[in-house]
Amino acid sequence: MSEPPGNTFSDFPPDQFEIMAFCESCGHQGAVDRSSVPEDSVVQDLAKRLRCSACGSRDCSIRIVFTGFLCRHCYDLPYGSQNETYMDRMMRKARKVRQHLGASESLMEPVWERPKGMHWKTFERLVREREANQASTFAMAEKFGMFERKGWLDS
Repeated sequence: MSEPPGNTFSDFPPDQFEIMAFCESCGHQGAVDRSSVPEDSVVQDLAKRLRCSACGSRDCSIRIVFTGFLCRHCYDLPYGSQNETYMDRMMRKARKVRQHLGASESLMEPVWERPKGMHWKTFERLVREREANQASTFAMAEKFGMFERKGWLDS
C-alpha cells in the first residue's frame, strides 16, 4: 500500500492558517509566501526544498499556525456578566456565597452549619448576604410574575 500524499496548501485557507518556515540550525523563522507555491503542493515536501535565508542551512521545518481564533476584543464580544439582568446577578451572587459556605447551589435549600475553620463572625456575615441576595431575587421574580407563570405559587 502506498502512503497518502499528505496535506496540500489548499487544505489550509490563508484567512485561517499561516505557513511558517523554521530553521532548526539558527532558529530563524519566517512566513512562507503562498503566492510562490502552487496550491496543490504537499506541505511536507516543501520543507525538503527550503533553505534558511539567514544561515543557508537546509535543516528547515514547516509549522502551520492557526490564526482563526481572535480575542474577544477583536470579535467585539462582551463579558458574560455584561449581559446579565439584575436578577441573574443576584442569583449568581447568592450561589457564590453558598459555595463559600460549603452549601449546595440550590437557592431553596437552607444553610445549616458553619464550615470547619470559618469564624462565626464571617459565617454570620455570609448568611446575612445570602439572605439579602435571596430576598432581592425572590422580590424581582415576584415583581415580574415568574412564580405565577411557572406555577410555583397557588393564587
